[in-house]
Amino acid sequence: MRLYLVRHGQALSEEEDPKRPLSERGRGEVQRVAGLLEEAGVQVGLVQHSGKLRAVETAALLSGPLTRDGTLTHRSGLKPNDPVEPLARQICAMSDTDARGGLMLVGHLPFMERLASQLLCDDPDGEVVRFPEAGVLCLEGTGADWSVEWFVVPDVVRR
Repeated sequence: MRLYLVRHGQALSEEEDPKRPLSERGRGEVQRVAGLLEEAGVQVGLVQHSGKLRAVETAALLSGPLTRDGTLTHRSGLKPNDPVEPLARQICAMSDTDARGGLMLVGHLPFMERLASQLLCDDPDGEVVRFPEAGVLCLEGTGADWSVEWFVVPDVVRR
C-alpha cells in the first residue's frame, strides 16, 4: 500500500487570521509540489485531512490533480498533538483495497513526524524525518513493514 504523509503549507499567523488559512507563499508551494507529483503520474485513492483550515486547503490543492474525483474527507486523530499509535495501528491493518490505490494524510507537526517514525522504526520519538511545510513523504508497506519510497519538499520544486 502507498501512504502519503503531508504537512500543510505555510499558514498565516494567528495574529494575521485566527483561522490560519494558507499564506500566499504556502499556497504557491503546495501548488508547485502538486504539479510535480501530477507530472510524475502520482495518483491517490483517498485524501484525508485534520479538519484545520490550513490542512483542508492543502488537501484540496493536492486532491484536485492527484485524485480521480477530487474527493477529500476529514479524519479525526490527525491534530498536532494527537497520539500516533492508534492511527498507525489502523494503517498497518489496511490493505490496498481499503485505501483504493493509496492514502494521503494531510496534517501538522509534530504529528506527521511522529507518525512517520512510528511506522518506519516503531518509535514515535525516533526522529526519522523532518517535514518542511508542504513536504510530502511517500511510504510503501503493509502491516508493520514500511519503507520510504520518496520525499518531495518545496525547495526542490522550481517553477
